[in-house]
Amino acid sequence: CMLLPNLIYYCGLHMKETLMIFIVVLFVERTDYLFRSKVISFKNIIVAGLLGFSLFFFRTVIGVIAFLSIIMALLFLKSKLNLKYKRILIGAGVMVALFLVFSSKIFEELDTIVEKASSNQEAQMQNYANREAGNRLAVYGTKSIFIGLMIVAPFPTLVHSYQDNAEMINGAIYTRNIYAFFVLIALLSFFKRKMFRKHILILSFLFGYLTVLALSGFALSERFHLPAVPFLIILAGYGVTRISKKNIKFYPYYLFLISIIIIGWNWFKLVGRDLI
Repeated sequence: CMLLPNLIYYCGLHMKETLMIFIVVLFVERTDYLFRSKVISFKNIIVAGLLGFSLFFFRTVIGVIAFLSIIMALLFLKSKLNLKYKRILIGAGVMVALFLVFSSKIFEELDTIVEKASSNQEAQMQNYANREAGNRLAVYGTKSIFIGLMIVAPFPTLVHSYQDNAEMINGAIYTRNIYAFFVLIALLSFFKRKMFRKHILILSFLFGYLTVLALSGFALSERFHLPAVPFLIILAGYGVTRISKKNIKFYPYYLFLISIIIIGWNWFKLVGRDLI
């Protein structure tokens, strides 16, 4: 994950995303370690809790998704914790969630997010369409389209569309489009082998975050996808181990489909700006 070109790029920019990604991954790793330990350690609980709370200093939504993923894991994960301790942790998780919801500052922010959930994406698409050098076709972006693309998106900008940052990291974004194939292989393997419960913590955080992102106005913004990237890499790594002669034959077809989508995406950028 460290060697991914887009993460190297953001390390060079010294932006908050690099620290945020580190804390997100450490939070999930420590929480997973806690669930799979034979003995509950108060120290591990405190560490996982503090890491989870620290996410609220970056983005409130990520903090909420982190604690909801804990509750999901406690409900569905077949951990080594006995039932008594599991109930205690679930109760503690629910109490923390209630505290976060009814905490004035966080509650106000969440209330604003929920209230604007149905309109913020439309407003953002309008902004993309109406701003200087914007794309007039952006208004056709909808939740249903974005949700179906969240694992493989965003797509590289290979044409000059007055988006210097997107043009600079087009190769980095292209790597996401490629390793997404192995993510899909991993998810298919989980389904066939009934392994979703075993990895519910990672999956609940990943799909919770991608769903919220798809409903926002930044569904195809590469920077906002970064917190999900480490978990996509984990799944892609597992997907590589599940490659066989039976499923590798679909890889060329996938590459062809992705190529068509990328060409269409860049055509969309040019037409929307009246450049062709």
